[in-house]
Amino acid sequence: MFLEEGLTLKRRLPLLDKTPEPTKRLFSLSSTIQSRFWDKKLLFFISLLVFNFSQISQAAGTTAAGVLLKSPHAKPLSMAESFSSISSDLGGISALHYNPSAPAFLNRCETSFMGQKGLAEDNFGAFFLGVPTIWGTYSTSILYYNLGDVELIDTLGQSKTVTAQEDLVASFNYSETILEKYGTGISLKIIHAKLVETFSTNAIAIDFGGLVKFFNKQCALGFAAQNIGSKLTYINTSESLPLTIRGGVSYHVSFKNFGFKNWGSSILSFDLVKETEQNLKSLIGFEYLWNDTLALRAGTKIGQDRGKYNFGIGFLIGNFVIDYALTDSENLGKSHSASLTYLFEIKSLTPQSRKPGD
Repeated sequence: MFLEEGLTLKRRLPLLDKTPEPTKRLFSLSSTIQSRFWDKKLLFFISLLVFNFSQISQAAGTTAAGVLLKSPHAKPLSMAESFSSISSDLGGISALHYNPSAPAFLNRCETSFMGQKGLAEDNFGAFFLGVPTIWGTYSTSILYYNLGDVELIDTLGQSKTVTAQEDLVASFNYSETILEKYGTGISLKIIHAKLVETFSTNAIAIDFGGLVKFFNKQCALGFAAQNIGSKLTYINTSESLPLTIRGGVSYHVSFKNFGFKNWGSSILSFDLVKETEQNLKSLIGFEYLWNDTLALRAGTKIGQDRGKYNFGIGFLIGNFVIDYALTDSENLGKSHSASLTYLFEIKSLTPQSRKPGD
């Protein structure tokens, strides 16, 4: 559910009402009138969108490419995205989205997929792939989001359907471990954004982060700085990317270490996140994993409405992992997400055959 994206478009309305330069006035008066009518219809649609959503969404600030802030997987979503200190051997390859050093601890090749359709006919999709080698872990991800279609009708009764907004992000990551306890990583992001299939722009950003495990690798600290890069520029208006600073701590315990072999393991995590023009966020996540096959999860975003309460479940079936998340917000209601992860049998490229948490 991504209704707040309508507010982001509101900031870009002046871009759609520009006057043609004298040297480019080669169209007939009828074409000019029709073109301006198209713009007015589009402005009217966006105004309605903003009006309807303003009662249930918070202002989006002045940052662009909101797709960078969307959760790409049901597992972290069900844990309130408290994932800054959770490595990929415990949280999966999508942990890369929260800390570029997380894949350094990946113990096998892994890929994940997620697709989601919102109430406003918007669509979001995510793909991740991680390959650990003796030279470090190489990962990539693709995020795609569109706000849905809008149909415009001109004075001649002719209709035209356009996509209101599209965002595409391709990410390339390298991470490695030092002394098997310290992880470092860096990601390069290429961002492409387009408004009403007419105005497009590109930007480049980097993420960097670190993660350290201690107390027999049961505790972890993580830190990441994300979306450091150029601005998205539409004609003569520039918008900053959502600069994000996050840090967290987590505790992973395997009950078999206390003599309870069949009790499984659990993770408790806490994050602090600061995004551009947003208040400091406090996130708490929890997971209980039974017999390495069934996971129960919950999380909360303290003092927030959107995603305030989160719940989830995960199943391991062969080499496939199916994760589901339920997000409940007081104003936005409930939203559902599902992800699919595939764990490859290939382990020969990994630095060592290690198990999660070892």
